[in-house]
Amino acid sequence: METGKVFLENNKIGILPITHGDYLSALKKYREDGYEQLILTSLFFINFLKIVFLDEENISVLSINLVDECDDYQQDINEIVEEIKFNRAKVLFLFEELEDLNQNNSIDIYSVHLSKGDNYIAVQNNGFIEGEYTDRFKKHIESMLSTAAEKSL
Repeated sequence: METGKVFLENNKIGILPITHGDYLSALKKYREDGYEQLILTSLFFINFLKIVFLDEENISVLSINLVDECDDYQQDINEIVEEIKFNRAKVLFLFEELEDLNQNNSIDIYSVHLSKGDNYIAVQNNGFIEGEYTDRFKKHIESMLSTAAEKSL
């Protein structure tokens, strides 16, 4: 499984390799090299999801996980995500449901899980990324993350 973290350097988003085992030492090294960590807010995630749904590659959203998983709200989102798998037009209901979280100071969205073919990636609000993916898919996700950052930061 590939792991990485979203960083910002000179206003450019990149996914750099990092593991749970070397997390703190890698953070220190990247910081010394001029990279900044990003906290991915709910506004960022919502902008990212809009880009994913408009993307011609038809990337599937497998799940959207909230920080508070015990809530009925999480169940509502899960149901909409399932409906979108069969009818992408239902995405309008998803964005309507997420509207209350559409704030730059909110970190209520914990993670988003995406797939396309054999590629799978999970993006967490602390910028940690894990999954099985090709370099091409990773570059495509980085591009979409950069576009979301431009709309959110």
